[in-house]
Amino acid sequence: MSERRVVVTGLGVVNALGNDVKTFWNNLLNGVSGAKKLNKYFDPDKEGLITKIGAEALPLEGDYYSDKKMLRRLDPFINFGIYASYHAFKQAGIEPRGNFDPFRAGAILGSGIGGVTTLLQNHSVILSDGPSRVSPFFVPMQIINMTPGLIAMEYGMNGPNYSVVTACASANHSIGLGYKHIKDNEADIMVVGGSESTINPLTIAGFNNARALSTRNDEPEKASRPFDKGRDGFVISEGAGILILEEYEHAKKRNAEILAEICGYGFTADAHHITAPLEDGAMGSRAMSLAIESAKISPDKINYVNTHGTSTPTGDIAEVKAIKKSLGEDVAKKIKKKSKIKKFDYKKVYNLITKRFHIKLLCLLMAFILFLYVRYQQEFSKDYIAKLQILNVPSKLLIANNINENITITVRGFRDSKHEYPMEFSTYIDLTNAQLGSNMYKVNLSEEIDYKNMNIIITPNRIPIVLDELVYKTVPVNVVTIGTASLGLNIDDIIVNPSNVIISGPKALISSINKINTIPLDLTDRYLDYSTRLKLNMPKNIKSDTSLVDINVIFNKDMEKIEFNDIVVNINNLDSRFNIKLDSPLIVQKLVLEVNKNLITNISQRDLFESKKYN
Repeated sequence: MSERRVVVTGLGVVNALGNDVKTFWNNLLNGVSGAKKLNKYFDPDKEGLITKIGAEALPLEGDYYSDKKMLRRLDPFINFGIYASYHAFKQAGIEPRGNFDPFRAGAILGSGIGGVTTLLQNHSVILSDGPSRVSPFFVPMQIINMTPGLIAMEYGMNGPNYSVVTACASANHSIGLGYKHIKDNEADIMVVGGSESTINPLTIAGFNNARALSTRNDEPEKASRPFDKGRDGFVISEGAGILILEEYEHAKKRNAEILAEICGYGFTADAHHITAPLEDGAMGSRAMSLAIESAKISPDKINYVNTHGTSTPTGDIAEVKAIKKSLGEDVAKKIKKKSKIKKFDYKKVYNLITKRFHIKLLCLLMAFILFLYVRYQQEFSKDYIAKLQILNVPSKLLIANNINENITITVRGFRDSKHEYPMEFSTYIDLTNAQLGSNMYKVNLSEEIDYKNMNIIITPNRIPIVLDELVYKTVPVNVVTIGTASLGLNIDDIIVNPSNVIISGPKALISSINKINTIPLDLTDRYLDYSTRLKLNMPKNIKSDTSLVDINVIFNKDMEKIEFNDIVVNINNLDSRFNIKLDSPLIVQKLVLEVNKNLITNISQRDLFESKKYN
């Protein structure tokens, strides 16, 4: 059996330069930078971050997955991977559950960190609203292997399926492992690559404190400087890169366009330090040598090296040494890329400073005086409490968590009697484009603030909001009673009008509600039928078509007749002016009482009439 060859038949990308391969490649060739000040997810100034720049991915457009409801619940990095895979499949000419053996098709997608955005959102929810408000989709929304899992579900692929988590090497290792599965005759088609979405305050702060990120906030397009003397770290980015790998003969049978061939693969571990590589690049060099050996080529056949290029002081040096060691000095020099950053010209700077020096000195002095004037003004700081408004909640959705409506607006600046400071502020969150699930939303000021030397701080500036489906349900009304009726009377019936109510609210809450209780009805010392009106005791975030119900309480009327005979009638307190002469005593021959059984037991004639005085 001839050796199996592995080729590339499809490519897909998501990044700041373009979400299709052609646009992305043209922008690369034309030197376009995707780095800019961050603004897609949060304001880096308000978060107090050192690094304020990054390369944010462009919006995803069009239909790229059949279950759109599922897409709205996923972390961005999973969406990126699915989107790029869709376009890679499209280029390869592979349809879902189409022209391939499902048992010989698989997916390996890598990610360094995974769904940090989703993790942070749900952490905010549990802190503000408690564990019951955490999304039930939290785990599948953010775990790294959900990306290849969903791709396999969409395309009907039952072959190898897993994720690789090896930091910056995750996607490369995914490609290498996919290559090996096909090479070893375990698969014919493999979806490989990686996706990442780590642009959030926590990740940036962590990289900042590790001194790994560039802080060239004033010139983001020049911030990434691998192998340059002025390098100060990498530029944080997000996106995805996906390849469709295919066995050569399998691709030929489909008449697929072959874009490239993977000839070899090698990998090693430094086993040295948690972040820093070996200074001499020994293990990096060995990995490249293993790949060259696997490909059965000589180093002089290589005319391009795709470097890691982290722009970090230690990382770049080790990588250069590794390239030189594995390829040889001569070959490395041929493919060496010269830096576009110009060498610092000290002479030019000196001439710039000394030219017309007296004018520049005068300007500097005036600027210093102005600084002192501003610096020593009385500082102004005032806090306002603003009510938060939620605007444009999408139809058929509603807010399922409790939201703090009090927003603190801090106004800082320098006191100036000419300024008139606002009496109040109003804030809002616009949910026009909000999606189902839990997300962080920016708090906005309703009015424009135009005060010089004044800094406006909004606390909190982002609010976690959980949106759930709005559903309706008809449930019975349950009357809650307390106390005991007089003399132990039993209730025969309680009539409620209306007996059922229509409730509405979040799907997750409505599904667990089977009845609506009234506020307690007190029966203490009651013995007669009566009517009243009671409020419904509505659960939080649940509404009803009515808030009051009419109640008719009917007590048990199990009546019994009691007969008394020969009752003597006594006459008392007769006026002294009158006299009654009777030949015989006044006697009531027969008296019949009809009473409730629960109210009278073993009552004698003596109990009823001996002490009773008739006037």
